[in-house]
Amino acid sequence: MKLPFFAFLTIATASLCLAGSINDSFFPLENYDQRVSRWIDPSDPSYDQELLGSGIQEQRKNELFDHLFGSLSPWSEDCVKKSLSGSSIKLEEEQFFAKFGVADKYYGSDEPNGVPYPPDWLTAIQENSDLAQLDHLSYTSSKRGILIQNCAARVLPTEQFAFLKSTSPGEGYPFDYLQMSTAYLGTPLYVIATTQDGLWDLVLTPDFLAWVKSENVALISQEFINTWSAAAKKQLIAITQTAVPLNDEKNNLHLLMCVGTCFPQGTKPSTIILPRVDSEGNALIQEEPLVEGMGVPLPWSLTPHHMAMLMNTLIGRPYRWGGIGNEFDNDCSAELKNLFLPFGIYLPRNSSEQVTAGLMTDKSSSPADQRIEFLKKEGKPFLSLIYIGGHVMLYIGTYPNPNDQENLMAMTYQNLWGLRPTPPFIEDNPDKRFIIGKSAFLPLLLQYPEEPTAVSLAAKPTFQICDLSQFPLLLLQSSGMDLSALQEKERRSQHLHLLMTPERIAE
Repeated sequence: MKLPFFAFLTIATASLCLAGSINDSFFPLENYDQRVSRWIDPSDPSYDQELLGSGIQEQRKNELFDHLFGSLSPWSEDCVKKSLSGSSIKLEEEQFFAKFGVADKYYGSDEPNGVPYPPDWLTAIQENSDLAQLDHLSYTSSKRGILIQNCAARVLPTEQFAFLKSTSPGEGYPFDYLQMSTAYLGTPLYVIATTQDGLWDLVLTPDFLAWVKSENVALISQEFINTWSAAAKKQLIAITQTAVPLNDEKNNLHLLMCVGTCFPQGTKPSTIILPRVDSEGNALIQEEPLVEGMGVPLPWSLTPHHMAMLMNTLIGRPYRWGGIGNEFDNDCSAELKNLFLPFGIYLPRNSSEQVTAGLMTDKSSSPADQRIEFLKKEGKPFLSLIYIGGHVMLYIGTYPNPNDQENLMAMTYQNLWGLRPTPPFIEDNPDKRFIIGKSAFLPLLLQYPEEPTAVSLAAKPTFQICDLSQFPLLLLQSSGMDLSALQEKERRSQHLHLLMTPERIAE
């Protein structure tokens, strides 16, 4: 019997110790308390202070709504037409097949003695994709849809893995390079293509272009869109706990909801509406109760208190590249995207695009010590994102350094895999990595006393700071820029970055 994709991942995760080289070790976090209350103190006078003005938060909420259900949504005819016109989708799909079809490079297992795929391992998958259907794309309203389950969004229409050699530094599970992202229940979409066997759909979502299993997609009518959008505009409910269960009429668990998802409120404040399908496969809207304390009206006020509540449910959860696995855990950019959604703030799925979501200051030309000092002086706790090339984190403020009580350190919250040795130590230990592998509090220091040879995150070639309390899109709107073109750039960025050699914090 063939195991379901996520069942296989559960088995793989259960046996996981460390991916990559046998020289890898865990970075010791003991000096940096991982309790949220240590860094976000409930007794602090500013604990319930609103950090985002009502005007900017309302504008952020409107932007989120536009991406999900409005002019920037895959339910928008104009938006989809712009994505399809002069489309390079077929070329990109061909490039993916060429990239992953390289002989003796990718593996279907992260076992140390695994055998790489043969050169023709993608032949049948490419034939099933029927890329000729991408030659002449045109908009059809009946191809609008919605996800009726959480699922994996894949680079190619297959459940097979694509690991690099697992004994290479920082490789193996969870770095399956065919995993694009998690796609959540209730995500609006447009179906661009379907495989010949009818098992996979190539879909356009508010965040990316990817393949999902067709069984997770329900096509919808204009009436469905009108009803759903009207309810969403009236009030969205953001999920604020991980793995929130929903049971069927027989009280059997049938799906989980996660931080980073939102649904229209039902006719009562204690209910939400969800997409379902009837026995004939037709999409319908169903109202279901939500357990008290599992969700809040969106937008939630952005306070240290509310940020702490979300971090408490996310802290310590495993790092998962692209959300791989049946628990739908996060990588670095998904962690922040999901963290900010309850506050009505839309962040793109790709870290390189997230840094453009607010007013960005580029300190890449400054030395590491000046970068840290600038962040401590000008950074805004809970509103400043830090992008260091392939990785993104959240600045939460300055605190006494447990290794040096006379100086303050810049603390961050992030989900990361690990650190590599700094030159020249990497020359002596090319296979060495310091693994964190989860969401954690980690300061930006010039050197970590716990691992003096570990690279400083403040010393990466790229160092950019994004202030989410300022909204550069307002400037773009006033200048008449086509925002749908910007949206397409963001969506395509998540698609195209996988064509390049992956740049990760662990490398």
